[in-house]
Amino acid sequence: MADKINRAAWPETPDYEWGDGEWLSERPKAAAAPRGRPMNLYAMHVGSWRRGDSGALLRYAEIADMLAPYVKDMGYTHVGLTAGDEGNVWGFFADGFIAAAARHGEPRGFKELVDRCHRAGIGVIMDWTPPECLGFDFGSRRARAALVSEALFWIEVFHLDGLRVDISDMLYPDRILDKDRADIRNAREDTNAAAFLSQLCQEVADAFPGALMIAEQRFDGMPATLAVKSGGLGFSMKWDATWQDNALSFIALEQERRPYGYERLADTADRAFSERHILPLTHHEAENCSLIDRIPGGMDDKFAGARVFLAFMTAHPGKKQLFMGCELGQLSEWNAAYSLDWHLLDSESHRVFRDYVRALNRLYLETPALWDGDFSPGGFEWLCRDDPQGGTLAFYRASLTHAGGGLIAVFNFSATARIGYRVGVPELHGDDMPRAYREAFNSDSPGFGGRGTVNTGVMAAKPLPWNGRPHSIQLNLPPNGAVFLTAASD
Repeated sequence: MADKINRAAWPETPDYEWGDGEWLSERPKAAAAPRGRPMNLYAMHVGSWRRGDSGALLRYAEIADMLAPYVKDMGYTHVGLTAGDEGNVWGFFADGFIAAAARHGEPRGFKELVDRCHRAGIGVIMDWTPPECLGFDFGSRRARAALVSEALFWIEVFHLDGLRVDISDMLYPDRILDKDRADIRNAREDTNAAAFLSQLCQEVADAFPGALMIAEQRFDGMPATLAVKSGGLGFSMKWDATWQDNALSFIALEQERRPYGYERLADTADRAFSERHILPLTHHEAENCSLIDRIPGGMDDKFAGARVFLAFMTAHPGKKQLFMGCELGQLSEWNAAYSLDWHLLDSESHRVFRDYVRALNRLYLETPALWDGDFSPGGFEWLCRDDPQGGTLAFYRASLTHAGGGLIAVFNFSATARIGYRVGVPELHGDDMPRAYREAFNSDSPGFGGRGTVNTGVMAAKPLPWNGRPHSIQLNLPPNGAVFLTAASD
């Protein structure tokens, strides 16, 4: 039985007049079935997103003035905050428990930051790290009660919409690490840690319906999002670290090496429904190398590669998380001691790239097929995944809520345009499936900095078998590009 949480032990916090009542009243409805809602999370480090004159840290109120409008305009649904608690300058290792980071102001200021986001329609998730960092005895009832009480404190007092918890070290403290992945085959599973995490998720769900618990699990182990009663930990969602590893390693390959990495990229969709996944681009990777800098070639090649990569991420099953700076086309690795390189927006190529990310995000929000089937195999169908030499992939995202509202996504990860590329389309079932398509999005559009290999007019499905399907269409597929197709209206 879960330990009783003693709220009377919580410290007093300064009064604050909240204005997010409508947001909180809607939260249980919105998150009761998260698969039916878009989730596009902008992960940010509070101390290095922006800085003041001479590199001075900003106050919470100053950050709120800029953050909520920016995130809303860019098409994100949530922010993921690090350095919310009083840890070190990185903000990922906490020793302040229930102390909001004083270097950015008082607790009242942190409340204002959350409140301003809510009033703009933006959810707030915070990285919460004490369990992984401070060597707790998870077999101790008092330790478990203290940690659960702390988690509930953050959600109740600061109106947070959820917590992100790194469970890797907790569950397998003696796992073996190599340069590619963790090996847990002979690792000891900490059953006390598993019991604590299950209790934590259950306590949060009971106290705050709709609050999200997100697991960071850097390898496949105990099911994180399976219900506790079914042998899982009970998290709402988990990071798909395998997706991040496979996708980033693929785009870093030179063109002649990409056929050898093709299967790892395709495999990310094959395993997409094993858990309720978030596709993350995280601080771990941004610290080592920026997205743009990973991609080989000149600057035009790098931007094209980044555009097709983000389009693949957007169309792929799973909720989304982008780490700050990716949308700017940041060139250098992330450094927690300095602001993002906002001056890059003085360059047209970086401004256009940010416009591309905004347009892609808005398309995502407006297209139910890209999010309402994220956790259901019925929302995904491969069209082409057997072209390693040509570097093309294609799949269909079906909307589970809008009949005929699906989207065909076609990708070319090679440097060669495919003019007249043919792809099989989903079978036609009465009036449910379209017989003609139009281009809804093209990463190679000139307005996005591309070369203009686009498709105009209607592409009618012909009774020509292709990819094992009785009907197919032809389109022009740009080099290092993505094309999204939707039903052509009458």
